[in-house]
Amino acid sequence: MIDHNAVLAALRNVKDPKTGGDIVSARMVEDFRVEDNNISFSIVLKSNDNDLKSSLNFACMGEIAAIYPDAQVHIHLKIKSDATESTDSVLPQVKNVIAVASGKGGVGKSTVAVNLAVALSNEGYKVGLIDADLYGPSIPTMMGLQGQRPKVELLYGKHKIIPLYAHGVM
Repeated sequence: MIDHNAVLAALRNVKDPKTGGDIVSARMVEDFRVEDNNISFSIVLKSNDNDLKSSLNFACMGEIAAIYPDAQVHIHLKIKSDATESTDSVLPQVKNVIAVASGKGGVGKSTVAVNLAVALSNEGYKVGLIDADLYGPSIPTMMGLQGQRPKVELLYGKHKIIPLYAHGVM
C-alpha cells in the first residue's frame, strides 16, 4: 500500500524554481489522491511557463519513483493567475457561463441557446437557461413553457425562485 504521507514528504523535496520553497508548503499541490497503486494530484501554477511545468512534472515523478517505483502517477497542471483566485463571484456555485448574443435581432440566438442547453443537459451536465430578451422572451415558447411562471418558495428562511424545468434544463 502507498502511504500518502510518504508521498507528500517526497513532494516537499520538489522546489519551485521561482521562489525556492517546496511545492507542498507553497500550496501548489491540489486534489491529492492515493487509490491502490495510483497517485494523482494537480500542480497549480501562476503562469503558463512550459519550462517550469516540465521541470516540476519531472521532479515530482522522480521523487515519487524513488520511494514507489511501481506507482502509477498522474499529474495535472493547472494555471491559476491571481486574477482568477477571487472568491467574490456573484454566482460561486456556477462553474461555467455561456452567453449567446448578437447586436442584431432575428439571427437565431434563442434557437442556438436552447439547442446548446438541451445538448449539454443530454450529455449529463446540470444546465440553467435565462432568457434576458427585453422585447419579448421566446425561450419559454421554444421550451414548451408558454404562460407558466416560476414559483417562489420559502427555503431555509429565505424566499427562493424555483425555476421552470423542461427537457433537462432549468
